[in-house]
Amino acid sequence: MSSVLLDMSKEEHDDRNTAITTNKHAFVSASAGTGKTHTLTLRALYLLLNAPFLPTHSKAHAGESLYNSSSRLERLAAARNIIHSLVLTTFTRKAAAEMQTRLCGYLNDIATAQDRSDLEGAKFYEPVEIVWKKLSGEKKSNESDAFDRLRAGAQALTELAAELQIFTIHSFAASILRRHPLEAGIPPAARFVKEDESDLSGIDDQVVGRWWEQYELGQPGNRKDLETLLQVVTVPQIRHWLKQCYHFRWIVDKTAGLPLEDSDKERQLLAAGYALVHELKKEDSSKLTRMRNRFKQLLDSISAKRPGAWQELCQFIREDKAYFFSDRKCTKAIDSALGSLANEHSRYFKSWLHLYIPASRLCIAKEFPSAWKSWTRLVERFMKWLDKEAIQELGLITFDDIIRLAVRLLKEHSAIRWAERRRLRALLVDEFQDTDPEQLKLFKVLLKK
Repeated sequence: MSSVLLDMSKEEHDDRNTAITTNKHAFVSASAGTGKTHTLTLRALYLLLNAPFLPTHSKAHAGESLYNSSSRLERLAAARNIIHSLVLTTFTRKAAAEMQTRLCGYLNDIATAQDRSDLEGAKFYEPVEIVWKKLSGEKKSNESDAFDRLRAGAQALTELAAELQIFTIHSFAASILRRHPLEAGIPPAARFVKEDESDLSGIDDQVVGRWWEQYELGQPGNRKDLETLLQVVTVPQIRHWLKQCYHFRWIVDKTAGLPLEDSDKERQLLAAGYALVHELKKEDSSKLTRMRNRFKQLLDSISAKRPGAWQELCQFIREDKAYFFSDRKCTKAIDSALGSLANEHSRYFKSWLHLYIPASRLCIAKEFPSAWKSWTRLVERFMKWLDKEAIQELGLITFDDIIRLAVRLLKEHSAIRWAERRRLRALLVDEFQDTDPEQLKLFKVLLKK
């Protein structure tokens, strides 16, 4: 047994067993190296072995014959239903392969064991013992017969272990698209990007370049937006931001219709700034006095509505982001001042971004309203092209496209959404904290009842 498991307290051990065997949703949060992935693998093993005891709401999940039939073919049919009702996702092909190897190894050890005692002490024994006890508790079943039935079921699962659905998130989404290519709008000649391809580093440049040259520059009506933008930013900056929109489309969703002009937020931010200035007056050092006075000067300029003041405040925050914020190593004087602030004020100084993001939004609203409107129109045109023409023209479905298209397919086609939901009895996600908003949408649309 691993040292991690041996070092567990009874409470931790009980929590792990609950996560493995619960019939409800489970979220495991623990520090690195504590066995989260091992727990997830045991959860998958338990769901495979325990599936025949769960209520069957779909013929696709039927697995009763795994332990109750003397026919090998019937056990294999049950095993296939069980395997296809479970999906396990992770972030890399290497991690997926390691999980596949580990889970196949556990099933094989059960399938080849001569007796239950051969498995006692194994790091995957808990799920085995739970299912064995359930089989032992059935009528006309002794302990030896129960293990024989368990082993026969494990043998069927092992024979079909190559069909275990252990994917990266992108591979999982691609499998949904491949089952429904017409409804997803996948061109016949289009190909899915492979996760080990090494020549895709410039695909975002190709995408943005094609749209920029063939569509944006070729439309006279778009010239005014470009001219407005180029008064405040450069072409390379615009192309860079478009590439970010291409990779992280959730950013576009978050900023669409964003109320930049917000007088309440402006008053709150200024009040927080003046509150910190007031507390810092109680301390005295040359650098602190200089920084405090500069901060107050910027706040006064904003209050007086001096042009350019919001830009200067944003620059000040960026350049001195290690000074006034509690997530950085502060002086005792600043720590004391921050600790004296009311919650409504201190929240702006938890990190530099807590102050910079609202300040930058107000800066755009106050000093670049025309440029912002031009930018949102330009991004809207770019995103529409991505959704409708890009895949047809490029003949390539990238990682970013795969997730987006799968989410759109499931949202727009209720019959497909329900069909995919019926396929699943359980969805396990490794490293869930690393999922981005688009990936989270995929899981939500599949799991939401």
